Amino acid sequence: MDIVVDGKYLESVAYHEAGHAIVAAAQGLPILREGVRLDRAGCGLMCYRFRNPDLSIQWKEAVVVSFAGLPSQQLIYPDCPTVRSQDDETSAVSYMTAQSLEGQDLETIKTQLRDRSRFLVQQYSEAIKALGAALWAKQWVDREIDWTPFPEEKAIGGNEVVLFANQFGIKTKFVDESGLVETSSDSSLDWISAGLST
Repeated sequence: MDIVVDGKYLESVAYHEAGHAIVAAAQGLPILREGVRLDRAGCGLMCYRFRNPDLSIQWKEAVVVSFAGLPSQQLIYPDCPTVRSQDDETSAVSYMTAQSLEGQDLETIKTQLRDRSRFLVQQYSEAIKALGAALWAKQWVDREIDWTPFPEEKAIGGNEVVLFANQFGIKTKFVDESGLVETSSDSSLDWISAGLST
């Protein structure tokens, strides 16, 4: 089932992606150069890193980021169609099922992490709204990276997302494509692997 992408829905996707970005930043996950992006079909992209230097996955944090999109979108469009948020749900479940959760109830863990995500969305709702508004206010430009079949996008680069988060007291890092930290809070980070959120 697909949805009709009207102006209201398209605008709300900017907030969806902003929610992923701010919740990633609030958990200390570095933001990649690609930052947040939106296409004319109502699809979005947010790029961050969720692997540690030893290649272990910060899976709980990644699940929380995945769950942040829809409640962030609902900040400005409470009754928005939810069919496309299924990709976020699928990502979250895949992170959880890849872990050894012996003796633990997957649904309980999912509920706890979804609650954590909703808490962070509420806690940082003003930052999410401001970043979403800034993304939506961008002009449509030719797509810079190959993430969508559509030729135009609105985008805010990772370095700008980090500076934006810092304005709201959220300390995070920007990582360029070589894996080196460009901008950082107090702690240092060497190399970690990429994660994408749509």
